[in-house]
Amino acid sequence: MVQFRNDEQGLKNLDSAYKTVANIILKRIQDEKARQVKEVAEGEREIACSYLYKSQ
Repeated sequence: MVQFRNDEQGLKNLDSAYKTVANIILKRIQDEKARQVKEVAEGEREIACSYLYKSQ
């Protein structure tokens, strides 16, 4: 458990800690979304290639 001083500097440190955690969470969400988009794109490419191969 982390404790912050109950003064102006402590509040600044707490604010900084919240922002850091929020940025880490946002980055993980963005990375997960990018991974999902990449998987969908790769799947669509494989389907398109399969369709083209079968139509020849």
